[in-house]
Amino acid sequence: PDDRELAQIANRQLERPLQIDLATDGADALEQLDAALDPGEDYGGLPGVVLLDLSMPRIDGLGFLRRVRARADLNRLPVVVFSTSTACRDISASYDAGCNSYVVKPMRVAELRKTLALIDRYWFACNRSAAADRV
Repeated sequence: PDDRELAQIANRQLERPLQIDLATDGADALEQLDAALDPGEDYGGLPGVVLLDLSMPRIDGLGFLRRVRARADLNRLPVVVFSTSTACRDISASYDAGCNSYVVKPMRVAELRKTLALIDRYWFACNRSAAADRV
């Protein structure tokens, strides 16, 4: 809960706040992403960023990340891993699985705000280049 509150505070401080939705675990997050892509659902589209803990029930963070990156409809979705781990193996595994950034908890609001701002620019650039590829 504290991490979620810090993320929401940092997001509100951005020039263009991102859409952040909360999930209870990796399976719930995948279900929410599927609902966001379903034109019959009234969900509001994909979130601007996924803030991902590595330790989650049902589907852990790395499992979730690998599933997202394997899907063409989700593979550009920005994912920031939050973890208490500073172990090189966890950081490397997260980047190998496709995360865009890795933030160690506990985090500072300023650090998270900077990371989210960078992710926002990344997301904009990816979507702009994807649109240009379709032309």
